[in-house]
Amino acid sequence: MRKFFFCLTVIFLLFDSINSYSQIKIFERNTTDTIKNKNLFNETSKRSIFSLIGLWKISFNEGSTFSELIVPSSYEFEGKVEFKKNFILPDTLTDKYSFILVAEGINYASEIKINNVFITKHTGGYSSIINIIDENILSKENIIEISVDNSLSYNSTLPLKSRIDNQKNYGGIFRDIYLVAVPKIFVQSVKFTFTGTPSNPNITSLFSVKTTDLNKIFQNNEYKIYFEARETVTGFVAGKSEESVFTTDNFNTKEIEINTNFKNLNIWSPDNPNLYDIVCIITDTENNHIDEYIFQYGFREINFNKNLITLNGNAFILKGINYFENSPKFATAVDFSELEKDILNIKTLGINAIRLPGSGASPYLINLANRYGVFIIEEIPVNEVPMNILDDLEYQESAKKYLSELILRDRNNPSILFWGVGNNFDVNDKTANQYIQMMKDIAVGFDNRKIYYTTRNLFKNSVTSSDITGINLTDKSIEEVKEFLNSGINIPELKKFMESPVMITSYGIKIDNNNRNGYSDRYSVESQTKYLTDVYSLIKNKFSGSFISSYSDRIADRPLNFPLSSNNELWTDGIYTIERDVKQAAQYVERMLKDQESPKILEGENKNEESNVFILVGVLVNIIFIFLLTQVKKFRESFFKCMYAPKNFFMFSSEQFIIPNLLNFTVSLLVSIGISLFWSSVIYFYRDFDLFDLLLANIFQSNNLKNLFSTLSNNPQYAIPFFTVLNLVLTFIVSLLIYLISLFSRNFINYKNVYTISVWSSLPFIIFLPLGTVILKLGYLNTDYIYFSILLFFIIHIIYLYRIISGGRILLQFSFTKSLIHALTIILLFYGSIFTYYYFSRDTFSLLGLILSYN
Repeated sequence: MRKFFFCLTVIFLLFDSINSYSQIKIFERNTTDTIKNKNLFNETSKRSIFSLIGLWKISFNEGSTFSELIVPSSYEFEGKVEFKKNFILPDTLTDKYSFILVAEGINYASEIKINNVFITKHTGGYSSIINIIDENILSKENIIEISVDNSLSYNSTLPLKSRIDNQKNYGGIFRDIYLVAVPKIFVQSVKFTFTGTPSNPNITSLFSVKTTDLNKIFQNNEYKIYFEARETVTGFVAGKSEESVFTTDNFNTKEIEINTNFKNLNIWSPDNPNLYDIVCIITDTENNHIDEYIFQYGFREINFNKNLITLNGNAFILKGINYFENSPKFATAVDFSELEKDILNIKTLGINAIRLPGSGASPYLINLANRYGVFIIEEIPVNEVPMNILDDLEYQESAKKYLSELILRDRNNPSILFWGVGNNFDVNDKTANQYIQMMKDIAVGFDNRKIYYTTRNLFKNSVTSSDITGINLTDKSIEEVKEFLNSGINIPELKKFMESPVMITSYGIKIDNNNRNGYSDRYSVESQTKYLTDVYSLIKNKFSGSFISSYSDRIADRPLNFPLSSNNELWTDGIYTIERDVKQAAQYVERMLKDQESPKILEGENKNEESNVFILVGVLVNIIFIFLLTQVKKFRESFFKCMYAPKNFFMFSSEQFIIPNLLNFTVSLLVSIGISLFWSSVIYFYRDFDLFDLLLANIFQSNNLKNLFSTLSNNPQYAIPFFTVLNLVLTFIVSLLIYLISLFSRNFINYKNVYTISVWSSLPFIIFLPLGTVILKLGYLNTDYIYFSILLFFIIHIIYLYRIISGGRILLQFSFTKSLIHALTIILLFYGSIFTYYYFSRDTFSLLGLILSYN
């Protein structure tokens, strides 16, 4: 694939080396809110919160210069950024209290220092930092410094770089950051579980009690701990546990278990989200309160009966939607009022669950879900990970750490339904099953909720260890959905699979929000509406639940190859626009989820015009080719001699100078147009395939380069001349390379002969002149035609290499060994550098293997 790869390489060198940063766009969140219960930790009678949000100094040039911005905030910049802030603590706090540093969201990697003392390192943008600060670090006047780096890699970060369905990789301290002043003995964490029924539970509470320098405040080492359950709305004490007496010492951690039974509690469900404040209290032996730690809890029970979910003993179907926690105004530093509006609207639509693809939720979003009655499914960002990376021990350790942090942070919330451990990795390999089992073992150690993964594979799946399977109907047509459902009835293996816990974790399509041509146009507003309603009618009550692909449009991490908006990074599969303007689909979704009748959807007419440029150009050039072949004797004789006896043709032409320059250029132009027609047709055919776009995002690091390729993919009137000229230039470069080699030979070589060899060696590619004319139409009939034609191109490319080596040997009068050494050196240098770069730096071939594993 010499010409195609060279095309990509030349463009890469021209564009990818350009580091032009426009002004960095920053999104600052409103910090003047007075919302209560918005964070992981909140003030109590014995705990104080010292907020670090507000004005910080920031440097985008490694500390050379600083400017000011508000934290929380996000920014469109990838790389290392320095933050610092001076703050003052009252002496009464530093003397009597210990401190926990809480950063609820920093993307991606961070290193924190306070008063020039290292505090912690952390990776994971959507998990939180909770770190106890050692004694004597904080004083009255302090400075906190945070180094943030949101650079992602192709083979080690969670998520991996250039996954187009990921959220945009904004950097920053984008969620709240604060200090929690706690007593010298305090409740560090609680694991709260129950058996029996939610209304009459037998509760097991496992307290982790931490001490620092107790001798500063307390004179004994014996304490008591207990908890109360108070109704959140009324404050009524519904139950109180027995007191547990324990002893501890300085700088110690004590695990204390308390078992108790409460009667007649109100249960939590989406219809009745009854919450209790669990108040955990530590006292001394004289019953003086020392620490008070409060978290909200709801009593509910989730079980499975085959693929049917039961909630508190009743059948429950998940009516869900995928939700991406960002907005155009604040990016990932979403304002609390915006989150509340979204959750309230989601409830109004009849949705009872939201899934955060590849992301952990913010604490406030979880608090809203607890309060309003919406289930949340959180995930770690193991998205589209090739098998060799998923099997890497360091990557697995990162995944386990990420999942552990997420579970420990959120396990006491009733709205959290399941833990997601990965999306769209290769499920055809047993390594995937081992990975799932490993993550399941980790999760069970912290919490009893189920784990799940999602996959695009509908028919082949080797994973058996997961509690639940999520099926992503991404890029699946209605016909393919029907085929999948029918196979679940007729194929025993799939039938057994369909009877296990299975969710449809994504279904929907991207559209042009301004297209109102009716559903016959596949990119129209009406097409989205019809797709969602048709798919829902097919899958309704057949699975544990289903999730619409997106609540709102969102900004992708990379420019899309097939954008349907003037913003080429806008992913438009939401039922609301990114500004939260309602689309037609939202109105129909509400009716279908509430089992109401919907108006008829406008059919319109099909205006999805496929380009005829390929046929028009191809027919014209083929006529010219046939004319030359039949009417121009010199062209005909040279053509057949070169095709059937290339060695004799090269020898004769090198000795006689019989091939005119015009004929050489004509042949080169015809071959170039044929190759251009073929590859322009192929990239046009695949232009709106998500998997093709995923591969492109990996190949092209530069957004400028990817945008250029997108323009060529979608506009054959540009692609055909572009690739034609590029191939002409390539032919010239190949001939120049051979000529440079000839300068070191004993014989003088005329450049015209070199150019002749270079041009006529590529003559077998002329078959792509007719093939490139019709391959697009054939591809729409059956994609196998595309696959076989690409294979044919590779075969002819090998023939081309053999012909040019033979022609060069004749021209330069090299021995077989010498010509072979020169040829292999050039081939290995050119192709080897490309292969090495994409194999080691990008893991491109691993990603290609993952893409090929999908069915």
